Amino acid sequence: MKRTTAVFLVMLMIMGSFMVLFQYQNDEADALPGRAVYRYFNGIIYGLNESNPDGRPSDFGLNVTGIMANGTMIGPFEAVINVTSGNFSVRVDVESHDTSQPWTFQLTDCYGWEEAGGGVVQVPNPSDWSPENVVNHTANGTLFYKKGTFGNLSFTVYNGSSGLPLEGVGFEFTYHPLHRSTMTGNYTDANGNVTFSNMQIGLDPGNLVMMRLIKGNFTYNDGNGTGIAYRPLVQGATSHYNLTINENPLVNSYSPPDGSTGITTSRIELPTVLFVQFRGPMDQSSIGVDTLYLREVGGQKVNISYQWPLSSLCRIQPDQDLKFNTTYEVFVSPRVKNETGSEPLWRSFSYRFTTELPNAVLRCHVYINGTTDPAPEGTMLRLQGRLPVYVDDGFYEFEDVPEGTHSIKVLGPTVGGVSEYLYYGNMVDDITVERGDVLEVPGLTVTKRPTRNATIRAQDEEGNPLMGVNITHQVTMESGLTDITGEVIFQEILAERDTGFRATLENYFPQTLTVPKGTGDAHVNVTLYEKDLPVLVKARSDFTMDLPGPDVPVDAVIQVDFKDPDGFALGMDPETINTDNLKIFDPEDAAVPLDIVTTPSDPSRYTLEPRDYLDYGTTYTLFISEQVASATGTNPLWRDFTLDFSTETLDPATIVGRVTLREKGVEGVKIDVLHHDSVIGTTETGYNGNYQISIEMNKFELFNVTVRANGNDLGLGTEVFGPISIIAGGSRNGSDITLSRLDDWFQVFYPVDSEGRMPVDGTITLTFRNALAHPDMDTFRRNFSLTSPSVDLNISLSEDSRSVFIKPLEPLDHDKFYTLSVSDFPEGEFYREMRDVNGTPALIRGEKIEIRTEFKPIEVILQTPSSGILSSVPVNIPVSLFFTNYSVDTELVEGALEFVEVDTGAPVGGITYTWSNQDRNLEIDHDRLNGSTEYMVSLPAGKYGAGDASGARIRADFIVYFTTEPVLIPTLTVDDNWPASVETGSKAVITLSNPLGKPIRVAILIEEERGTSDFIEYANVTLSAAETDKQVTLDIEDLDTGEYLCRIRVYDPTSMTLLNEYPITLKVAEETSNPASSMLWVFIVIGIIVLLVIILAVYLMIQSRNRDIEEELQEEFECPECHHLVSSEDTVCPHCGAEFEEEAYKCPKCGSMLDPDDEECPECGYDFSDQEKMELEEEDEELDDMELDEEEEEMEELEDMELEEDEVEELDDEEED
Repeated sequence: MKRTTAVFLVMLMIMGSFMVLFQYQNDEADALPGRAVYRYFNGIIYGLNESNPDGRPSDFGLNVTGIMANGTMIGPFEAVINVTSGNFSVRVDVESHDTSQPWTFQLTDCYGWEEAGGGVVQVPNPSDWSPENVVNHTANGTLFYKKGTFGNLSFTVYNGSSGLPLEGVGFEFTYHPLHRSTMTGNYTDANGNVTFSNMQIGLDPGNLVMMRLIKGNFTYNDGNGTGIAYRPLVQGATSHYNLTINENPLVNSYSPPDGSTGITTSRIELPTVLFVQFRGPMDQSSIGVDTLYLREVGGQKVNISYQWPLSSLCRIQPDQDLKFNTTYEVFVSPRVKNETGSEPLWRSFSYRFTTELPNAVLRCHVYINGTTDPAPEGTMLRLQGRLPVYVDDGFYEFEDVPEGTHSIKVLGPTVGGVSEYLYYGNMVDDITVERGDVLEVPGLTVTKRPTRNATIRAQDEEGNPLMGVNITHQVTMESGLTDITGEVIFQEILAERDTGFRATLENYFPQTLTVPKGTGDAHVNVTLYEKDLPVLVKARSDFTMDLPGPDVPVDAVIQVDFKDPDGFALGMDPETINTDNLKIFDPEDAAVPLDIVTTPSDPSRYTLEPRDYLDYGTTYTLFISEQVASATGTNPLWRDFTLDFSTETLDPATIVGRVTLREKGVEGVKIDVLHHDSVIGTTETGYNGNYQISIEMNKFELFNVTVRANGNDLGLGTEVFGPISIIAGGSRNGSDITLSRLDDWFQVFYPVDSEGRMPVDGTITLTFRNALAHPDMDTFRRNFSLTSPSVDLNISLSEDSRSVFIKPLEPLDHDKFYTLSVSDFPEGEFYREMRDVNGTPALIRGEKIEIRTEFKPIEVILQTPSSGILSSVPVNIPVSLFFTNYSVDTELVEGALEFVEVDTGAPVGGITYTWSNQDRNLEIDHDRLNGSTEYMVSLPAGKYGAGDASGARIRADFIVYFTTEPVLIPTLTVDDNWPASVETGSKAVITLSNPLGKPIRVAILIEEERGTSDFIEYANVTLSAAETDKQVTLDIEDLDTGEYLCRIRVYDPTSMTLLNEYPITLKVAEETSNPASSMLWVFIVIGIIVLLVIILAVYLMIQSRNRDIEEELQEEFECPECHHLVSSEDTVCPHCGAEFEEEAYKCPKCGSMLDPDDEECPECGYDFSDQEKMELEEEDEELDDMELDEEEEEMEELEDMELEEDEVEELDDEEED
């Protein structure tokens, strides 16, 4: 078959198919002639495509109940209505009905839907329809049957008794049965709220929704007496109404009414006003303390009894009076029973009342006039008609005060029988009160009479103060004891009259005194005279002398005679006359060893005989304890008896010496001479620290004598010289003492390092115990100098003048000694020494302080790589460091030095250290470093000095970062899944892989336009070392169809060094679209038919073409030298002159020239037995290419054919359905 014939057949089939299609799509086409048996009507009922609206049961459905034509019912018919979608279908048997009149459909009624025209829908007569048609006919249309109009009702229902929202109230609607609470379960919630949605408007007369409220034991009354409520319903809105229903009465009546006040408290009167009357006769045995009781609100039950004047009336009588102004509650349990045994109360019943107020209360605060201080103790109040009462802390409360007008009188305290002695009160009249009043009575005061203070001093006859004297006020009987000064103070002594006092003290004669009236404080002295102690003392030696007396011989004995108050001898109990009760004390309070000798003829006399001579020039004390007793057992002494006496004297001894500090004499130092820890002489050093002291001798020679120098007042310590011996009338020279400074008198502070050295820029602080005087700062600054060599200083003082801050104006030299001199002046210039604010030398004789400065800091200097070029460092360059100022401890440095790769923290391998220049130069060799990698060399701060400079430090961490030169990784690729083709307007998802095992950064760039050199970055992501792959989405919605050149670049994420870049192609294809309508299947069917025809035509053409190709393959072959085609008959190439062997031929697979004897191609291994098969495969490939080209042409022709817009829209709607 020829090619033109095949094309003609294809076009003929296509035209025929479209003619059939257009005939099928014409909805108004005429039926074929004949008589119709059925007529079909399909359409949509508007408003029914909403799923299950509120108020409609789930099994709701519409139906056609009848079909009429011209007033006559026709049929039979079958109707199907889909409520959810709103579609319907009706099939009518029209065999015996040839009428062409329009039909009317009678539809069922249903709640929630309105029917236009009363539910009757007019169906227009189909045009061009003949009843003579013998085939079925279908017409489409729309029924105007729509959803009704609706509104919502919401209610809040309240309990008419409590006014609170009421839960569980149901509703019945006369014309809305589907909304009844019993069907919907819709009742009021805990807040009394309920909402009924989608209630159809127009069903209720006057559009007032008729409803009943349902709640057990509750009745609704809207004023019409029917129990029915009417409320308007508004279209498209929610109308809210508040409704109140009242609970049925629980009891017939009760008293007093709920919330009553002023109810009597009398248990006798209460039964007449406190009762409950039930709605019928009651079973009185069911009434008890658990079913009907009276209690305080928030308190306990009240004991009551019941009275039943009627079988339904229960009166309540408490066992005792109720409390005033207290709220009580009567409670009736629903467990009470009537006489039939049933329980008439459906819940508990209670009511409350409050009792009457009590009589008035008068609250009286009495103050001292002019103050807010309460009236003093003893103040009384007298309410008119009542006895006086005492106030408590100035307060008293009169209770049960009857109504009326009253007066209150204030009475000041009565003291010593004297009414209102110190205070007098006032009177408040016209105090009017009513029942229940709690009245604060104002203006109640007592006024204090003018007073003053009196100081009374008790003294003995020598004017010495007497302690413990009892001074008594003769009116108030207030008393006080004199203190150690002999004084006692009495306050509030009346100034307007004389006041008498009495002074008494045991063993003293009592005295009376008067504090006269007057103004201002009084001062009165009273002298008391002591009674004599009954003791007489004498000293006996070569002669007898009364004691006390001077120059008692050192060999004397002491005679003691005891007397009674009348001067007669008093015999003593010898058991109490012992060395515990009778003693002689030396100046150090040490008891002198002695014996007590009795006098047989006189039991009142005893002699004290020292066992050794007394010391010369010494004062002794005779002591007799008050514990001694007479022969009758009484203690005649009311206090210890003491008497001092002195012995005869010797010539004094002299001690001479000098006190120094820093080899300089110090004046003003206290000198004490001690003998057995007792001070026997004292003085102060004079000029240049010299002292001389005269010692009164109590023996001819004293041993173990020490001299103590106490310089504490000058900020110096205490030192002791000795022991030495001194002789009466002799002199002891050379008693020199060297003192030192007190630790806390003067302190030096300055910062030091771990080696105890001061920083070169440090500040020295001198802190003194006392504040320094500095009237002239220039003179004050001359007290301070820093030398070696001399350094200029900035001298300043703290706010409290106790601290001096010394700051060198320039940094000091490192590793050097300096001397700080503070108030250090030579002899003759001691007057220049600085003083404290008390005038005392602040640092007597000055100080010199040695200070050594810190080591020079060791600095680490990077020599290689150069500190100025730390990028692109060669991977094999050694690292060289130089340490300044001191040699370093190589082991410490090598142990602390760190050389690592920054990203991974891996240490660099192959490290070797080489030291030179007295261990100050270090060269670090290492293995070859990685390219494009950041490395860190660090050495932490610390001590690294060696030898004498072992304390020298590197003060700051040494850290240097450098990046090695980049090393390109040409084989690095990261694309793991590159899309072969992507549709326009979509997103491409690719997977990036990371083969390096370390972080990399990948950028994906795409041509801005095809064939340009401008690229746009579409992605830039980082893959961590742990991420072997990551998906990246490219938004390519802006790219047109075609092939685009992409570049994938891989960087080091830290240095952003390019590791590799390689291109890749992205193909953007035309977006695949979905069928636009349900009619595409028609085109697909047609396309398949056309394709079959094309394939048939193409196959015939291919068969013809294959024969031509076979002829060409047999007639020509390729010259093996110049590759031009030559005829198979040629033996010499007409192009290059190459000669061909006889019967040589070309391999049909690779084109190589073959020997006629070859059965297999030596180049490609082709077996000539397969030649026929290979030729057939080549023919099939050519046929496939031709078929694809023709299919593309046919599809383009189909796309050029456009459907009309209204047909496409209608097809789209059908597809959606």
